[in-house]
Amino acid sequence: MKKAGMEELFGFLFDNVDKMIEAKEVKILL
Repeated sequence: MKKAGMEELFGFLFDNVDKMIEAKEVKILL
C-alpha cells in the first residue's frame, strides 16, 4: 500500500476510536 493510504487509514481509525471513547465517557457520565 502507498504510505499516504496507510496514513489516511490510520487517521480514519484513530478518529473513530476517539469518537467511541467520547461516547463511552458520555455514557459513564450519564
